[in-house]
Amino acid sequence: MRKFPVFQKSVVVAVWLISLVFVQAAVGGPASSPERSPQRLAAAAKSPALPRELGIATHSVGTIYYTHATAVAKVLTDFGQVKVLAKPMVGPNAWMPTFSRGEIELGVLSAPDGSWAFHGVKEAGYPQRSTKIRLIQRGVPIWNGMIVRQDSPIKSIADLKGKRVSSGYGGNFIITKITEGILATAGLTPADTIPVPVASFVGGQEAFREGRVDSIFAGTPATAATIETAAAVGARYLPLPKTQEAVERCRRVVPGCEFTVMKAGYGILKEDTLLMGYYTYVVGHAEALSEAAAYQIARTLWERYKELWPIHVTLKEWQPETMIDSNPGVPYHPGAMRFYKEAGVWPRDLDQKQERLLRESGK
Repeated sequence: MRKFPVFQKSVVVAVWLISLVFVQAAVGGPASSPERSPQRLAAAAKSPALPRELGIATHSVGTIYYTHATAVAKVLTDFGQVKVLAKPMVGPNAWMPTFSRGEIELGVLSAPDGSWAFHGVKEAGYPQRSTKIRLIQRGVPIWNGMIVRQDSPIKSIADLKGKRVSSGYGGNFIITKITEGILATAGLTPADTIPVPVASFVGGQEAFREGRVDSIFAGTPATAATIETAAAVGARYLPLPKTQEAVERCRRVVPGCEFTVMKAGYGILKEDTLLMGYYTYVVGHAEALSEAAAYQIARTLWERYKELWPIHVTLKEWQPETMIDSNPGVPYHPGAMRFYKEAGVWPRDLDQKQERLLRESGK
């Protein structure tokens, strides 16, 4: 048998390695670009395989949205055959551009935020339409309100006139809209108060503890940051006016909001208190999230929703009866829609609404 000199063997190996690199580059292997081009996103959307890891965008640490997103991530990781990691940012106004590019596959946000983002409502902090946002499942209602110090002479929303009220909130524009809506219940506008700019939800809590504001948006009474603030300086929620006129005024600012009496013992509430609220959405990117992945996520949350309940008290309202929004502000992801139809729970009249929303998205 003929033997090759060592030098010749080295040349053969080198040529073979160079050829392998070119082949990998040609088929999109390690040498290919990592950027998510439209072609790659379209291919991902049609892929029947489940991804190994997904990101879910959410609000800042300490907010109820962050708690819900991490809970969803845990249940999907434990039971959904895919690892999901929470990606906290200031709010959906901050993470929507990244989501729209397909760099984050999932998100948790309010239903109003989802609709505002989809339609590109500039006044709500969405200057560009996010036409790739798709609904996977409706979550739970978030009951919100404003707090004051426990010993404050302020007893009602109307009493906030001329008082220092938190404003701004950077990339979490819905807080500004909720504050405006709550003030509207008493016939007030932000101009009737002394606005105190804060950078975020947590920044508002800090300003409240430091005595720089008289009242802040505090989210739900069971929010971790609000519980900490109440423990540190004492706080109570201001009840909303109990009139239909107050509800209508609030809805003109925050579409679709509801009012409900939350019982004493819920979070920091020491007495029954009328609060306002709206549902949350779990959303996915129309292309970066494959149909197979969206189907699996919808199915896992549908079948394993009780796994969410021990994580936080607010998640006990995650129920099959309210998981499907029959009048959504954004189109459903085709994977989620397929699951609900197979499960026999897809409302018949939702097809027309889905088609209309898809036409609005340009699809």
